[in-house]
Amino acid sequence: EKFHDPSMDVPVIVSFAIAYLLVFVLGVIGNILVIYLTLSRRKLQTVQNMFILNLASADLVVCIFSLPITPITNIYKNWYFGSVMCHGVPWMQGIAVFIGTFSLCAISIDRYIMVILPTRRIINKNVRSF
Repeated sequence: EKFHDPSMDVPVIVSFAIAYLLVFVLGVIGNILVIYLTLSRRKLQTVQNMFILNLASADLVVCIFSLPITPITNIYKNWYFGSVMCHGVPWMQGIAVFIGTFSLCAISIDRYIMVILPTRRIINKNVRSF
């Protein structure tokens, strides 16, 4: 017997596509804006903002490699992007998630140090060699 797959209903597909499109557009524009502003304004090039730059770069990679591909593979239940992409996309996603997680940990440690030792400026210098 065939079972009904609710993920194949038209309203589900349309809402899924709209949600992914919205996240993709906002993610790409927002992360590119963060990267551009951080790199173009010397005043924003602090150690803390480099953590944010790292996180924005990792998020941009996730937006570019995951968001366009995931809805297509989930809707059509097939891989249409070739063998190289089949192996490369999960690798890029894994690296980007690792970098994003590492960046969030670094931000958390930095904030913790700033709360515990508010009078010391341990890693609060401007980036000079970027």
